[in-house]
Amino acid sequence: MPKVSNSVCMVDRIFDMTSPLNNYFANNPQVKDAFVILSSSLIDFNLLCFAILYGLWGTTWRPIVFSASFYAIRGFLQASTILGFPEGFIWEFPGVYSVLITYVKSSDFFYSGHVGVMLFCGLYFHEHKHEWLAFYSIFCIACEAIIMVLVRCHYGIDIFGGLIFCHYLWTVSEIPARFVDKLGYKLEGENTHNKV
Repeated sequence: MPKVSNSVCMVDRIFDMTSPLNNYFANNPQVKDAFVILSSSLIDFNLLCFAILYGLWGTTWRPIVFSASFYAIRGFLQASTILGFPEGFIWEFPGVYSVLITYVKSSDFFYSGHVGVMLFCGLYFHEHKHEWLAFYSIFCIACEAIIMVLVRCHYGIDIFGGLIFCHYLWTVSEIPARFVDKLGYKLEGENTHNKV
């Protein structure tokens, strides 16, 4: 393992590799704002698609159980370990409002909700046979990961952490969701979770 001095809080090799692009964004705020707007628009559209499908044809509390656990654990981790703002942090309001993304400067780094929520949408779409939307979610994950790192809104480890926590919590949320479903939905059978 590489050794660093005690005065260095964190070394992010992904930041090191992308520093030229971070500098370019810092020196060209209009270009940076355009990419941030694109990033937020991708999230807004993907979650809008999920909300419509789930609102009209949802048959399980699983997405609600997942969301509650995903953000509760994320909030706990962020409250217990507060990471400092990285050098080159240029996440700020780009001039266009987003429905779901806030541009408040806060050290809510680990783990990334941006990529985590996009993976959640992808998993939901895949389970319910909306393959084009699932592929769109994968595209969103790649875009979010790149933009978040380039504007230093997330450390590299936050991106991987968001994906890992999302996949794990989506998998285990099946168990409590089945219990909650019996209280709130009339299920037709064991395969209800795989229906739209």
